[in-house]
Amino acid sequence: LLYQASPITERYRIGEGEKEAYGLEEIAALRNHVVDQANRLAPLFERDARGYLIYEGNLELRRLQDAGEIARQCDGLLAMLERECSFAQGERVLVLGTEEFMYPALWIGRQLQQAGCQVWCHATTRSPIVPSPQEGYPLHSRWCLRSLYDEGRVTYLYNLTRYDSVLLLTDADTKSAAGLADLTAALQQTGNERIHIVEWRRL
Repeated sequence: LLYQASPITERYRIGEGEKEAYGLEEIAALRNHVVDQANRLAPLFERDARGYLIYEGNLELRRLQDAGEIARQCDGLLAMLERECSFAQGERVLVLGTEEFMYPALWIGRQLQQAGCQVWCHATTRSPIVPSPQEGYPLHSRWCLRSLYDEGRVTYLYNLTRYDSVLLLTDADTKSAAGLADLTAALQQTGNERIHIVEWRRL
């Protein structure tokens, strides 16, 4: 539980050597406040029958949102990942977003990097770019995939290689299997076996 000062908690600060008695109603109010804070800050998640992690955020990250609230929800996502996945220091980790849903991938990637992992951040994109084996050219390989959001739309992923772990973060409905099947097949065909799939599901 993250402690956050508020008018009610400030009333219950007791200095060194001080003693003070409170009535049952005041104690009940404080307890309810703590429970409410815990429920608000606790990450909501589950692992579904396929083994995918479902994180229940309540933000539409494709629209303008409060930066502090986005950071708080990404903190919750990180707490879930620390509990459900393990990444060792020095591990090569690809953190992969899908189309415009890329900020959580960048945020989590930074935290993993600060924890000692070697991190790469990519995202699928609707932008078609021609790859080339020419030295110095930035894109050397391209995968054409059905979109996780619309099976009739083509998306692309560039410069895939083998990593120790892949962390796929998406706000798409992963029950739409075609796009997810294309993406996981591309990852597996480039030698990636340890793939964590996380769906950010809006409440």
